Amino acid sequence: MRVFLSFAQNDAGPAAQLEAALRRNNIETWSTLDMLPGVDWTQALDNESAQADGYVFLLGANASSNPQLQAEWRQLLRNDWESKKPLIPIVHAHEGSPSALPPFLRSRRAIFTTNVESAVDEVRHRMEHPAETIDRTREHESKAEWEQYRHQLQDFALSLRERNIEDGGRPPVGAKP
Repeated sequence: MRVFLSFAQNDAGPAAQLEAALRRNNIETWSTLDMLPGVDWTQALDNESAQADGYVFLLGANASSNPQLQAEWRQLLRNDWESKKPLIPIVHAHEGSPSALPPFLRSRRAIFTTNVESAVDEVRHRMEHPAETIDRTREHESKAEWEQYRHQLQDFALSLRERNIEDGGRPPVGAKP
């Protein structure tokens, strides 16, 4: 069993603790803590995430607003577009709610803890039972949110197209008449 551990740099301390605890419990782990200087970040991410059986996301305060972490998440998700690997969010905070998770993790059952080492057994269980990583209620809500967002984008695109036509412009290439 091999996991890819994603975390923001300001959570490096708890990430190192979690990585060590996972390894002590015979769960192979890779994170950016293991990167050697001079190694291409994108290539390392591609290689290591492809070898992972699942992803663990250690989320501290304001993790969702971290641009570097968002870039890492996009890269990971591109490599597992069909979400066949378990996605396991660990919220390292005294309090938290699923709505505070990044959108792509809101349909996942998060582990809320202030002691990352205590999460190891739950990570193992969820890796062995990937279906249990999904919160079915939140999954339904998340799909509804994405559908609403998609409709808003369609409405916006149509309004831009109509405005362009009214202004005497031509519709964008490939636009349906």
